[in-house]
Amino acid sequence: MEKLDELVASYVEQRLLNPARLQELLSGLLQRRAEQNDREKNRIGI
Repeated sequence: MEKLDELVASYVEQRLLNPARLQELLSGLLQRRAEQNDREKNRIGI
């Protein structure tokens, strides 16, 4: 079971926590959030 845990942790580290992937995900999130903020400001007239 320990070997499986190591394999899963390694996969998560290499694939999901990859800095380039995280940067892409977070930049997309920030962009969508900024667009939502702009729409909300326009909706309420700020």
